[in-house]
Amino acid sequence: MEHGGTPAEENNANQPEKQKYANVGKFVYFCGKIYGALKELTFSDIQEIIRNDEGRTLEVKETTGEIVKAMCAACAFLNSDGGWLVFGVTPKLKIVGQQVTDNTKQEIANHLRKIEPSINVSVQYLDVPGKTDYQVIALYFDPTTFSNAPYTYDGRAYYKLATNGGLNGGLNGGLKLTERETQVVERLREVPGQTVEEVALALDNPKRTLERTFALLKQKGFIEKEGSRKNGIWKVIL
Repeated sequence: MEHGGTPAEENNANQPEKQKYANVGKFVYFCGKIYGALKELTFSDIQEIIRNDEGRTLEVKETTGEIVKAMCAACAFLNSDGGWLVFGVTPKLKIVGQQVTDNTKQEIANHLRKIEPSINVSVQYLDVPGKTDYQVIALYFDPTTFSNAPYTYDGRAYYKLATNGGLNGGLNGGLKLTERETQVVERLREVPGQTVEEVALALDNPKRTLERTFALLKQKGFIEKEGSRKNGIWKVIL
């Protein structure tokens, strides 16, 4: 007697190929969360995670020699849709691994501490079959767990720009937010759909000052306005 697939399997089967692969990383992650923590990955999991190429939810680096660019991407994940950061993978998505020492692990920890507000991310090291002493390093950044956006890395905020329907992404180059800009973004996240006047009242700031702040945040791509020019409401778009 034949049995149909699970609802998840049937839904996945009806998705375009790229969309199916784009969901794999989140599938692996949330399967782990069922048990209260990110599950211990396997080498096969890594192969599935990188299968759909780099984009809005995946960043690969050949070695931790590129850790600064990698952490910019990690910060962007926290400010957008989340994603995987994987070291030991070439730009052409070949898994080569890298040699990992205590210094490597310390370097990763040091750079993670440059992300503010502070986060606690699981770092997993997986042996590469057939390559003694070579490992892949995988980190998942989940914005639903770390909900204190906007995050900064080394004093700058980053986010992913969606292009081509969200299949590809790029960093915004690192836009530094002032304290007032950060307060405005945080306020709009807490209470979406407010006017400049409402935010000014909540933050006890002059309306004219916040009008300039809102204009700068719009220019940087952090917020957008809906409705009329005079009475429109603002929302965060990261």
